[in-house]
Amino acid sequence: MTEDAIKVVPDTEKQSSIDDDPDKEGVSGGASAAKTPVSLLQELYVRRGQTPKYDLVQIEGAVHEPTFKYRVTIGEFVATGCGQSKKKAKHSAAKAILEKLIGAQNSGKAGAGQPTIPDLATEILSPYDDGIQGNPVGVLQEMCMSRRWPPPTYDLNHEEGLPHERSFTIHCIIEGKHTETGA
Repeated sequence: MTEDAIKVVPDTEKQSSIDDDPDKEGVSGGASAAKTPVSLLQELYVRRGQTPKYDLVQIEGAVHEPTFKYRVTIGEFVATGCGQSKKKAKHSAAKAILEKLIGAQNSGKAGAGQPTIPDLATEILSPYDDGIQGNPVGVLQEMCMSRRWPPPTYDLNHEEGLPHERSFTIHCIIEGKHTETGA
């Protein structure tokens, strides 16, 4: 898809303000370690009456392995981010704009009214960023198809943990003879 052919779709997800106190400058204490890039950006700017604007600008790739591209705008700053899901792309865009804002802050080019971005902002990781590039399940499925093998089967071997922190162990079996276990 060319730049001219990009379709902009406004993101209609509602973001909630965690704290509307305009006197607070940044994220206090160790609380920022648990924040996502999207929530940190939202929290910092909503206090000043500005809301980050997210637009889905591109979807490309195969149906089973799409890549999403989001653009985030806050004031005069714009950044984009890509990911294998809309959430990953949105968090990638928010992280990119936080890095731009920190760069402007450190170089003295931050605009009036821009909140102080905490140094931890560049080290915040999205919970949706699993560090896995691409879609390994789709790649495995395509490999099986190209070799005329049946698709892989996945069996739940074990699960443990609290409902919100579940951990699973899965067996992946190809042709009944190739087996791998992962958690």
